[in-house]
Amino acid sequence: ALNYTAEQKHFNNRLTEGLLEIAARHNYVFDESCFNFVAVRDRIRCYYKSYVQSSKKRGVVVGYSETKPHTANSAESGQG
Repeated sequence: ALNYTAEQKHFNNRLTEGLLEIAARHNYVFDESCFNFVAVRDRIRCYYKSYVQSSKKRGVVVGYSETKPHTANSAESGQG
């Protein structure tokens, strides 16, 4: 995806690995034909994106420090 930094990819991969490890410890098995690693990671990203968007509609800022402004222009240029 555009504007997807190596740091974000590394974080999301670690998050997904952790989720899959916890699921395995609790005997939850993902059907690999539908939910391989990338599919699980992408579902997490989609959920979080929806969560952030709905929070913004309610006026709640989620996921960014208050000291660094995030605007449409900075997101488009990969700066934020």
